[in-house]
Amino acid sequence: MKKTFIKLAMVGAIGMLALGNIANAQAPFDGKKFFEELNDRGGKFPANFDGKKFFDDIADQAGKSKAPFDAQKFFEELNNRGAKFPADFDGNKFFEDISSRGGGLPVGVVLKKK
Repeated sequence: MKKTFIKLAMVGAIGMLALGNIANAQAPFDGKKFFEELNDRGGKFPANFDGKKFFDDIADQAGKSKAPFDAQKFFEELNNRGAKFPADFDGNKFFEDISSRGGGLPVGVVLKKK
């Protein structure tokens, strides 16, 4: 009986850890933090840039075309709207860094598989 209880407790603990990791991996996207991080890495945006509208447009475009944005397409769209980034900026690495820390990606954006 004691061994059964210990096994059940271990299974429960492992299950809770797994659920915690899934919740962290699927953290909701935070647009404010996203732009703070881009600014920290040298990104510049026009004074009239509306981040919420940009993300809504990206999600809408990805939904209509059934084709998600990869990093290159995403940052090309930002550039088309007046954003500027340092010459050595790597959009794929930026998204990988966010994902590795458990941050969510914008709706309609996916990482390329290597």
